[in-house]
Amino acid sequence: MFCQMQASRIAALCLGVALAILTTSSSANPMSTMENFYNRAGNDYHNYNSGSAAQCASSCATNAQCLAYTYVRTTKMCWMKDKVPKRTKNNCCMSGVKIMNASEFGFDRPGSDIAPGYNVTSSSKCESDCRHKSNCRSYTFVKAGVQGNSAKCWLKNAKPAKVANSCCVSGTKRTPKPAMRVPSSSLQVAPRND
Repeated sequence: MFCQMQASRIAALCLGVALAILTTSSSANPMSTMENFYNRAGNDYHNYNSGSAAQCASSCATNAQCLAYTYVRTTKMCWMKDKVPKRTKNNCCMSGVKIMNASEFGFDRPGSDIAPGYNVTSSSKCESDCRHKSNCRSYTFVKAGVQGNSAKCWLKNAKPAKVANSCCVSGTKRTPKPAMRVPSSSLQVAPRND
């Protein structure tokens, strides 16, 4: 019995270490904050039993086709979406939307800088900074030794053309398609015949 207890404690410790390694990974998270108690119905291209909302979000984050997901808590099903449906309040689910496009390794996006470049430790930190800054549309991470001893992050208020350059890693925010507007002049009210 003692050996079984020790084995399960060791297994739990190993699982905790593995989770800590996964959550401190150097790759950036392109997803929005999880939307608790919201469903994004429709536009499904794949579903599977994921076991957790975090695993569902991670699957979407690492799949280029996935732009949004919904995790159904009662069935533990993950519904991956190739378009971003509207969200509706529903206690059944947890959803999320991809904010950032895939990183562009070996590309610079010169120009449109919000401010001078600043020191960062990784391209994922630069991407995260862009994701959380409302006026950032793209970024370029410049490797250490190119513009001084430290690596630099350049946040941008536009999406300048990308240029091949091994010095850099760049990326862009996803731009949702604008809603179709109907000009008010084309709206006419039919006269009532009461």
